[in-house]
Amino acid sequence: MCILQGISFHCKYTKANLFPYFSNVYTRTDQIERNTAISRKYIDAKAAPVIAYWIVEMDFKLKIKSPRVTRFGDYRPPHGNQNHQITVNQNLNPYAFLITLVHEIAHLKAHTEFGFRILPHGTEWKSSFKNLMGQIMSLDV
Repeated sequence: MCILQGISFHCKYTKANLFPYFSNVYTRTDQIERNTAISRKYIDAKAAPVIAYWIVEMDFKLKIKSPRVTRFGDYRPPHGNQNHQITVNQNLNPYAFLITLVHEIAHLKAHTEFGFRILPHGTEWKSSFKNLMGQIMSLDV
């Protein structure tokens, strides 16, 4: 599996042998490793590989934003050619950052599984959040 500007496709080539032609092609493993390294700057190192895997698996764009007064993070569903997008404020402590990120990923998961016609923090979202937080808590973060 290779990633080309956020589009997944099957690929038997690696970044190394495609470099002259496609310098922005990364394998799934490359993406997870890169996302893990970036995540470690903001969250507990034990949770970083799980978050990195979710970013690749659920195929969303994570943006770290300047502090906002009105919110810690947000989720935006795909629009046009845009992908799912999650933003989180950069100034949060590692635990607040992690919980906010999982909160927003739960919105993405609920939206993907149940569609638009659900309450923002309804039963479907609560189920998604509980499942995701269970995975994080099992890491003893």
